[in-house]
Amino acid sequence: LAQGKAEEIEKIIKLLKEENIDVRECLTVLARGKAKEIEKIIKLLKEENIDVHECLTVLAYGKAEEIEKIIKLLKEENIDVRECLSVLALGKAEEIEKIIKLLKQENIDIKRIEKNKLYVILYDKYENIEKLIVYKNFSDDDNNLKKYFKLKYDMNKFYTKEEIEKICSDLNIDIYRILDIFRTRNDELKKQYVLNLNNGKLLWLGRNYPCTKEQLEKNKDNILKICSTVSKNFAKKLDVNYMQDELQGFTLDIIMEKCGDIFYSFDSNYNLLFGVLSSYCTKSLYHYIDFKTTKLVDNINGEEEYDYQNVESMDMLNDIDLDDNEQKIVNYMSHLIENGDVNYEDKIKSRYNLNNQNYEDVMNKIKVKVISKKDITT
Repeated sequence: LAQGKAEEIEKIIKLLKEENIDVRECLTVLARGKAKEIEKIIKLLKEENIDVHECLTVLAYGKAEEIEKIIKLLKEENIDVRECLSVLALGKAEEIEKIIKLLKQENIDIKRIEKNKLYVILYDKYENIEKLIVYKNFSDDDNNLKKYFKLKYDMNKFYTKEEIEKICSDLNIDIYRILDIFRTRNDELKKQYVLNLNNGKLLWLGRNYPCTKEQLEKNKDNILKICSTVSKNFAKKLDVNYMQDELQGFTLDIIMEKCGDIFYSFDSNYNLLFGVLSSYCTKSLYHYIDFKTTKLVDNINGEEEYDYQNVESMDMLNDIDLDDNEQKIVNYMSHLIENGDVNYEDKIKSRYNLNNQNYEDVMNKIKVKVISKKDITT
């Protein structure tokens, strides 16, 4: 409010109310937005059947003329505009056009951006994308290597040892770097993955997939044991023993719906299998708790990363003076949004043990720093 002008704010509030938008949820729009621009942007969004309520960042930072050009570019590449609203808010049409041309020159399928939710590629600087794509400048940057891999290679598939060796040769990296990024940083688990490849097994890279009927039948006794142990320990840790039966059911859902690749990778080592499943299910259960009400919620469609260290070590907004905790939250939030997670607020609160007020305080501090930096550079 301190950054806004009274006359502008009054006009913006009127526009927001006409769209039934709670003004209290979009203070950044009041601070950064311009009434005439917002009016034009709302019209453009409606023409694309985009819910204005989901575009508060676009209203705050977007420019109508730029947005119109960006929408045209995205449509030409058959990219669903509704799936990449961050591009409308942060992208520049001229840069996007150059980036798309570069990707095509390097024989990269543009649809991989949409398929793997790599929309950050489209609102990054062209120079950064050129370094990534042409010069493969990711020697010390796992996040960039992950982006490049998703642009060039298939996700959600089993790879043979020969395929992995070819990729490692192309990128001048070793198998352990790939495992660090896409599977785990645990040395014992990485050794098992390498052993699997040497013994003719495949390596799954991608999101989790359901157990097969054969896996469930073969491991039914162990699955029940894991469900009992995990739910009991989890309920005790959070002091919610009355939820144990329901937690046991959710643990079973997690195993059935998400752990097929874990059974495939570790079925020859029971102790390792039990440990990995227990750890994974425990982490996943945190996303079945609504910490506002301490009630259980059905979140089986949520996706988990194997290794949160990968997420927290990213370097998002590295030009903003964020403290360590703020940086981790920004990194984690960026990861969730890039992966299409609409429940990112609850997941952040859960992961960093924040109540509603703590969460608001942290996010407001981050917003102030971002806005202050933008004011200095514009």
